Amino acid sequence: ELGIRPQWVGVFSACSALGVVLFLLLGSPVIARFGAVRALQGGAVLAAAGAPLASGGLLPTLLLGSLLRGGSENLNRGNEWKIGARPA
Repeated sequence: ELGIRPQWVGVFSACSALGVVLFLLLGSPVIARFGAVRALQGGAVLAAAGAPLASGGLLPTLLLGSLLRGGSENLNRGNEWKIGARPA
């Protein structure tokens, strides 16, 4: 029990979607500059940083963790075709 009202679930979901949109805009330049493998590793770091933030129980860290997790998921998915990985 986090002590957060159920109405905040939509805000959590919106932050995750915002992370996806931001990394859609920023993902291509990151991949072009650092390469697909480095961008994939950066996405993994963002996911690793976002998970504990999202589980912290405080609303600001929950929202920031959601933003990072959404963005890292999109950045990693955008790299699959560049490095030849096939989604499961």
